[in-house]
Amino acid sequence: MHLRSLLFVSCTLLACGGAPTPAPAAPASDALEVHARAKDDEGMRLILATLGRPGPSGPRVRALQALLEYDPSKTAPAVPLVEKSLAASDESEKIAACVALIAAGDEAVAERALPLYGARRLQAATRLDGSPAFDPLALARLVFMGGAKAPGPTRGALLLEALPRADAKTRSVLLDGLGDDDAPLLLAAAGVLDPRKDFATLEQVFLHLKAAADPRLSDALARYADGTTHPHFRTEAAFRLAELGDLRAAPHLAWRLQQDPTKLYDSSDPHTAMMARDDRERVTSARLLAELAATHPEARTQLREMAEQPTLGWMHSHPTPHANALRLLVALGSPEALPTLRKLADPSDPIPARGSAAFPEAFAVSQSALRFLGAERDPSGWTLLEKQLGRRPAAFDGSMDAIEQGSTAVAGMTYRALAIGAAQGFSEWGDAKALPALVKYAEDPKNNESARLEACTAAGWLAQGKARSDIVARVRASGAAHKRQFVLDCWLTGLGARPSRKEDATLATLLVPRALPETRHEVARLLGAGGLDAEGRAKMAELLEDKRLVHDAALALLFGGDADSLAKVFAVYGAESAEDKPPPPPIEPLRQLYAHSVPVVTLEAYESGELARIASLAVAARAATVHGARQEWVLQALAYQLRMTGELDSGPHSLTRNVLRARLVAAAKGSDARKRDEALLLLWVLGERGVLGALAGEVGEVGEGAKARLGEASP
Repeated sequence: MHLRSLLFVSCTLLACGGAPTPAPAAPASDALEVHARAKDDEGMRLILATLGRPGPSGPRVRALQALLEYDPSKTAPAVPLVEKSLAASDESEKIAACVALIAAGDEAVAERALPLYGARRLQAATRLDGSPAFDPLALARLVFMGGAKAPGPTRGALLLEALPRADAKTRSVLLDGLGDDDAPLLLAAAGVLDPRKDFATLEQVFLHLKAAADPRLSDALARYADGTTHPHFRTEAAFRLAELGDLRAAPHLAWRLQQDPTKLYDSSDPHTAMMARDDRERVTSARLLAELAATHPEARTQLREMAEQPTLGWMHSHPTPHANALRLLVALGSPEALPTLRKLADPSDPIPARGSAAFPEAFAVSQSALRFLGAERDPSGWTLLEKQLGRRPAAFDGSMDAIEQGSTAVAGMTYRALAIGAAQGFSEWGDAKALPALVKYAEDPKNNESARLEACTAAGWLAQGKARSDIVARVRASGAAHKRQFVLDCWLTGLGARPSRKEDATLATLLVPRALPETRHEVARLLGAGGLDAEGRAKMAELLEDKRLVHDAALALLFGGDADSLAKVFAVYGAESAEDKPPPPPIEPLRQLYAHSVPVVTLEAYESGELARIASLAVAARAATVHGARQEWVLQALAYQLRMTGELDSGPHSLTRNVLRARLVAAAKGSDARKRDEALLLLWVLGERGVLGALAGEVGEVGEGAKARLGEASP
């Protein structure tokens, strides 16, 4: 420029008041990048300065990218400024801020991030060098550990993208973070995992599926079982299907019965070595097939055609068959069941001689064979049951004291096994003409105590009407005589197998202070489980005033009372202390007594409405308060104990969790409104949210009722 022009410009500027003060320069992007890569304090200062400066979004986006270079533990000072960028109108700044907060482990961003992830906006974010900035695994940790809500497909896509990137520990954490509504994601996860590389993770997936017990997954489970080539996970998928009562499990279970584990699994593989050494999968397959036969009687012929020969082949491959093989043959109605049971129930081998050290293999399965022989109800089996119940010679003392002190332990335990099996067989048969033999056995002190208890239980189930009244009279005649304490408690336990309000009512006379505590507890359990009429409730309300009997009376009312009874119970425990009155009883003993008294889940307890009544009373108890505390513990204790209803039955007439679930589902879908409501209540108490979710999709009252139950957290 010409010198004169420069002078002109200078003079003009001076005339106008001098040159303007320049704005503070933004940090050079190359300086920001250099310091960020060095992860030094100057870089963090530049980042904070840039994020706090208004103006175009470009520099802030660059600062957010630079923040990703730092360890998350050092980025806390920037988080408030990043959160402001998250609310920016500029899309690129919002996405960069979201990615930065995800990297920083900020759980609060998860729900904001999921829609952006679902729209594939986060996946477009880049770092300073242009490489991808978004880490789906980091977002998955925040979502599945923090419980962020999002549509199922979005959560599913994120989980499936994150799992292959995660190490074994992180996979476990992600799967543990799945909630009640995430069960479909489990099967989706199973589909992307390699059974050989991801064995432990897949095991965890199938354990979660077991807990979910969601019928809505049946189709996906069936596809997985049909498609997988790994024998263990094919079996696991079939187990999950069978637990849901789905007949599509049957072909897979029948196939598994045919497989020898020593040939199916590699004993050198640490994941399958144990499976190669035991036969648990075949044992479980047989049990589940028997349950399918019980819950689908219309499919019995179809199941027999599939499973009978595999079961027989499995039995003949072992010196002694497993009890579940016998259970399955009976459930299938196999013609081979009766001759097999008769042979196993009455071995030709002699009873072990005095001094024998090992339990004879020939008698190992006799107990189960006798039980299932009774379930067959073939007339030829009756004499055999009578024979084995009375097999002990009159001169042989089979009581625990006697066999522990002498050299007859093995012989004693053999007689014990035969008697228990025979008693269970009579119970399964269901014919009361066995009562005289059972009563005689139970009363004989030379018989083994465990076998006597089984005889009492069988008699308690079979005895109805006058026969039951006779046993009740026998118990009342014993009174509180301590010398007959075992017999007394034996009969009370036995009567509890099938309580009867009418015949059992007079046992209330045994609720006296001089009776042993366990006797009083058994009486209270029995009376409550049978349900108390107005007279019985009034009697128990009177006993609440006796501090020596208050817990027993309260237990009976909690099981068999009504709303007014509950109010009286908690009024006693919640009474205010006063100088002229004794202090109120402590409630902790009642809590322990209740938890130990929840009845075994039997067919009778379910069908009679006993379980539903106890559950309704437990729900009603939540409205009561004792010294300002709501009495939630009643429902919590009941729910906990009922959820312990396991995979194995507890003897004749008991229901496994799978069979109970199937019955409740059928009742919920039925036309009886009372049974439908009771079924939905019990499913809720049992924590069967997967089943309730499936029922919520039904039209009509069952769907509405299931939705209402789902609206409240299970106890």
